[in-house]
Amino acid sequence: MWMRLFLTLLSTMMAVSIAAAEPHDCSWAKHPERLVSQQTVKVGPVGHEVVYTNRLDRIDKSTMADWVGGQAWIFGVSDQTNGTGAHSGWYEWVGKSSDKMFGTYRGTHVTDGSVRTWRGTFDIAGGTGRYEKATGGGDYKGRAAPDAFEESGACTINY
Repeated sequence: MWMRLFLTLLSTMMAVSIAAAEPHDCSWAKHPERLVSQQTVKVGPVGHEVVYTNRLDRIDKSTMADWVGGQAWIFGVSDQTNGTGAHSGWYEWVGKSSDKMFGTYRGTHVTDGSVRTWRGTFDIAGGTGRYEKATGGGDYKGRAAPDAFEESGACTINY
């Protein structure tokens, strides 16, 4: 009897564990709400600079309801020549529930005249509340022009 009870309990715990680790689609689209700070350091050859940026974005769309209308804090650095180069940093999303998700990102960007495009990958490194042990990641891409800003990403999150 004890063995049957133990096996039932063990299989229930495994089923709950497997369900909790199920991947969820976390695709999104957002726009910048406010540039908090930006510092540009011109260094090396003409046209080369390192740019440090802190930005607050608003999440417009997401397959996860908690993120729609939430905030995305972006803390990044880019190394570029004439507006083209690489970027990386940390992000922290705050959902309507106040739960957070955070991680790192890295990618490349190209400036052609007044239009800048970028793409890269990001990792989910955890969070708070229901996202405390979140993992996963995905890809992002964006475009900024004088009349528009678009950024979106496709991802999978496990929590």
